[in-house]
Amino acid sequence: YITIAPASPKTGAATIRALLSDTSNSSLKVKGVYRDLSRVPEEFKSDPRFEAVKGNVEDAASIDFTGSDAVLNITPPLYFDEQDIVKHAHLVSENVKQAVQKAGIKRLVLITSVGAQLESGTVCRNHLSSFCVFRRMLDLFQGEILTNH
Repeated sequence: YITIAPASPKTGAATIRALLSDTSNSSLKVKGVYRDLSRVPEEFKSDPRFEAVKGNVEDAASIDFTGSDAVLNITPPLYFDEQDIVKHAHLVSENVKQAVQKAGIKRLVLITSVGAQLESGTVCRNHLSSFCVFRRMLDLFQGEILTNH
């Protein structure tokens, strides 16, 4: 399995769509992690190579990557201005790190969609915050996952 967590943001859905549309590898299986299973698109549900599982990257106990060969983790955007973007990214990264270690994942891709909820000014307003988030994610995983080839 290639696991996408979380799977409901636009980047997660686009990744799943691209993976499932690749007919060159019939053994490829994709798992999407959703807080709310009612948000799983019908187009994914109908594909036998896809599995939707309940989980929330903000809740460490709900994440299980067992059986996955690789994980794509997307730090989801924040939709409430009162939340601390770096604190939130740290929480998500720490939770994903624990799940990755527990499952023995050897391939991990980290993507941030921090600022994606903004209609404009994302780079100008949030480039430093995004850098801090990504730097923190790298710090959490440094030497444990990223250097395993």
